[in-house]
Amino acid sequence: MRFPILDLETTGLEERGGYILEVGVLITDETFTELASRSWVLGHPIEAVLAGITPQAREMHEKSGLLDRVAEAFALETQPYSRHGAVAEEVLTFLGAH
Repeated sequence: MRFPILDLETTGLEERGGYILEVGVLITDETFTELASRSWVLGHPIEAVLAGITPQAREMHEKSGLLDRVAEAFALETQPYSRHGAVAEEVLTFLGAH
């Protein structure tokens, strides 16, 4: 038996108005031994992220370097948010492959 575990890093715990910054997937077996893992960073304008992020989330994501990776991912996009749909498809493909 395999178990998929999904982890979302966000700008806080608000029900509306926040951003998903990173999607992580971990696949384990019944003993919770890691079989596969992958993560995807979603690009957003960093000014908008910082305007709505909670202090706790900002501290955590600055320390881990996630905010820098979010800004870098956004700078690499040729069309804003064009990669978000692709990330959703990649997550589903990854889950299907494992």
